[in-house]
Amino acid sequence: MAPSLRPHDHPLSRRNFLAAAALAGGGLTLGVRGATSASRQALAADRSKALIAITLDMEMSRNFPAWENTHWDYEKGNLNAPTKQYCVEAARRVKAKGGVIHFFAVGRVLEQENVEWLQEIARAGHPIGNHTYDHVYVLAKQPEDVQFRFKRAPWLLGGKTAAEAIRENIRMTTDALKTRVGVDVAGFRTPGGFDPGLSEREDVQRMLLDLGFDWISCKAPKVNTGPAGTRPTRAVFDAIVKASMRLADCTSTFLFRREGNAFRTAANAYVDAQFVRGEFTDAMPIDPAANFPSRVFTSKTMLHIPDWSAIELPPFEQLMQQLRGLRATLMVPLMRSFVMPLIIMATVPLGLIGVLVTLWTTGTTLNIQSEMGVIFLVGIIVSQGVLLMVNPAAADVLGGTPESLLGRALAEFIDQSGLPEFAEYLERVMHARQDEGTLLVRALSLIHI
Repeated sequence: MAPSLRPHDHPLSRRNFLAAAALAGGGLTLGVRGATSASRQALAADRSKALIAITLDMEMSRNFPAWENTHWDYEKGNLNAPTKQYCVEAARRVKAKGGVIHFFAVGRVLEQENVEWLQEIARAGHPIGNHTYDHVYVLAKQPEDVQFRFKRAPWLLGGKTAAEAIRENIRMTTDALKTRVGVDVAGFRTPGGFDPGLSEREDVQRMLLDLGFDWISCKAPKVNTGPAGTRPTRAVFDAIVKASMRLADCTSTFLFRREGNAFRTAANAYVDAQFVRGEFTDAMPIDPAANFPSRVFTSKTMLHIPDWSAIELPPFEQLMQQLRGLRATLMVPLMRSFVMPLIIMATVPLGLIGVLVTLWTTGTTLNIQSEMGVIFLVGIIVSQGVLLMVNPAAADVLGGTPESLLGRALAEFIDQSGLPEFAEYLERVMHARQDEGTLLVRALSLIHI
């Protein structure tokens, strides 16, 4: 009898991920049937080919530093110092792990005086692709739709049609990369992805071929998640599973939703039937011995099973195998947790206790002034200087685990010489609710306690 599978019996790698081609969640499950698995195993066996690409578009975000900001729509390629430093550091870290990032550059950045940072990225072996000169909309049919900058200043187009302006924008970026960075352009990515890609625009395809591109990156399935802060509808769930199945190129997708001590299917999709709404809709109890999704819900960890035939399947998966012929799955928890809000709120009564003790020892009465101080104290506790949420990547940089870092003061990781600047940063955040810049921190291994 095959041994039962625990969540970490099969560590995930890019190759066994592609071999299994299955994505699943404590929400979402994608599976692969036997016929597709063999071809993926053959592809995964060729270690000379990368199977997962890390890409990064080097551009400014329209909503930075606040959601209502749209200034960068007009200067997408005018990268600021922190953004350029982020690109350099990302390139360094991935290279240190034996990989490369495929960057895509907006040509306007090459007008800046210093492009040594981009030359450094290129020397490290990272390919750099064309992302147009002004981050233009390549599907535009009218000149005013090409880019925000040209809508505000149409004379910059010099009377060109939309197609002529787009072509020139792409050509200039290729020339600029060769002139200032000394690299031949590595592919093309459209600013903004499109659900059907360029399949409906043969004219744009021909233009890109004429410009020398033999491959492009343009597909990005869109999922309408509905208004922020509202409960997702069935249409949202259907859109998620449909997009996930196309992206992972798998044969089926399930979105499981937990309801107390049970879970049920919120949405599903199959490659041979767009949606099968009636299947597995009954609530199932959370029981790790009875089904794989329960193991994900209870452990809150990923569960990858590249080969169902190698293990003893729980009853639910036996049924899935019989009905759908599934051979592999990858399940990833997509759940929210109340742990972080509880940690945040737990700091408030502790602060209030300190206030009351201080008032009692100093003989100060609880008046309007002291009550205002209490309100400000709560704001300081919640929003300043304390690590209330730490992801694994940040924990790795700081030299600890997420659990060991929670609740620690950020000032602990700041060098003594940087504390005055850190205090000024907190002051700006308190007043403006936002700030930008770089904080230099020390890892725990460099801190003497």
